[in-house]
Amino acid sequence: MDKNGETIRKDYVCFKEGERRISKATTTRCRGLTREKCGAKLVVVRARSGEGFVVSNFVEGHSHPLTTPRKTHLLKSHRRIFDAQKSLTQHLTAVNVPPHQQMSILELQTGGLENVGFLPRDLYNKNMDERNCVDGYNANMFSTKNKALFFSFSTVGNDCDEDVVLDEVETPP
Repeated sequence: MDKNGETIRKDYVCFKEGERRISKATTTRCRGLTREKCGAKLVVVRARSGEGFVVSNFVEGHSHPLTTPRKTHLLKSHRRIFDAQKSLTQHLTAVNVPPHQQMSILELQTGGLENVGFLPRDLYNKNMDERNCVDGYNANMFSTKNKALFFSFSTVGNDCDEDVVLDEVETPP
């Protein structure tokens, strides 16, 4: 970046570039190799005219076999949950359709898992992120967003009474 905060150079490297960190290599649970010292890269720099970018360095040689076209939908860079899919899964979640059935619906809709655009794990992660986002909030936040939602309860001293009375009222007092 230059002093104005504009990008002047960008390096794109292979996903398998570099080596695994030593701390990761000695863990008890063995994982597949993801780093293979691949030297393939593409370097682009801002053109002198200031309009667009120009390729300044391109190293083509990969030290590993490339992913087949049939498996490219599994790569992280190729996976994305689109807004329409996100909206559909939110509606299905609201009516208690489990994520594995949501994936089945999306597979039928798009013509197969390879056409959905993301994996079941991505859907589980999205649902978990939404739940974690809501966990930190309380009923007051929801009642301010939805004026029709209002609950009142009674307490005795500092402790809640064993029989908590919840009254749903059309509008808050």
